[in-house]
Amino acid sequence: METINYQQFSEKLPTLVEKIGNEQEPLCLELPNYLRAVIISEQDYRSLMETVYLLSNPVNAEKLLTTASRSIDQATSWTKVKNDLGL
Repeated sequence: METINYQQFSEKLPTLVEKIGNEQEPLCLELPNYLRAVIISEQDYRSLMETVYLLSNPVNAEKLLTTASRSIDQATSWTKVKNDLGL
């Protein structure tokens, strides 16, 4: 993640905001007194909030984490899904 100071950020604001949005890459903004802020795109923010929401329910979190840990070999084939749905 790139880090930039406040002066550089204010000079390049439109370009940096466009870059953050297009490249989905966060930017660390270094402020006076050693404060830091991370700037992300709205899409990334919404994705993070959805993840937090989904993982906030313990039952849902367990299901998601179990599913995520399965290997690709354990996945259901697309052909089987279509057959099961009668497609």
